[in-house]
Amino acid sequence: MRDTPKLTTNRQGERMKPISQFTKPGTNPRPTPSPRQSSPTINQLFARMAGIYGTAWLSQFPTTELLNLAKAEWGTGLFRFSDEQIAQGIDKAVQSGATMPPTLPKFISYMSGSDLHKTGAYRIYDSKALPKLKTEKQKAAARELVREIKKNLGN
Repeated sequence: MRDTPKLTTNRQGERMKPISQFTKPGTNPRPTPSPRQSSPTINQLFARMAGIYGTAWLSQFPTTELLNLAKAEWGTGLFRFSDEQIAQGIDKAVQSGATMPPTLPKFISYMSGSDLHKTGAYRIYDSKALPKLKTEKQKAAARELVREIKKNLGN
């Protein structure tokens, strides 16, 4: 005999259906735990978000089952980020001034931008870094080079 799904109640006392009723038949509603799901990092992240956003964060997870699903999803989404980047993400979420907690994609955007453009390839052009053309011969050679580049580009 098949087990009937047990209905649980949320914090408001409302009856809730099990998450398996919202998934496609034959699929596992519980994602495979990621290495970070049960890690202290994810638990600390969820605790900090609860402390920062209070019921706005906690109300998203009215059952233990939804909390575990969220931790698994966030663990998978944050797997490639270091603990320091996650801490920066929390700081940026707070600095944003938003009263609602960020979604996973928004949280990732807080971290992705943190050090993304600090490499040499993204530095602002500094004309002082270029060598000075001192002689007329150097200046003429530079002008010729610019003309050749423009010609090759079709300008």
